[in-house]
Amino acid sequence: MSESEIVLPLDETIWDYVDKMEGSIGIHISETRVLDLLGALYDVYEVNKTNQVEAQELIIGLTALLVAAPMDQADKVWEELSVRESMKNFELQVKEVLDDGN
Repeated sequence: MSESEIVLPLDETIWDYVDKMEGSIGIHISETRVLDLLGALYDVYEVNKTNQVEAQELIIGLTALLVAAPMDQADKVWEELSVRESMKNFELQVKEVLDDGN
């Protein structure tokens, strides 16, 4: 039996294909928010190269958004994730300032 002829690469070059696509795959998670699924998956892929713990956090956040959507709780989860990201960025900025001061 011969190998199937798939039109997409099944390795990291899939991201080149995704980058050239017109449009994306959006999932409505609330009345006002649409999640770019391919963008989210790419973010996880890239972060995982350098920080597996952060990649796991992104997967958990993505999963929470998808689970919260049919419960009409996605906006609350989105806001909580935004606050966490803001706090993380703030902590990194403070650390940089403190490191520069020493």
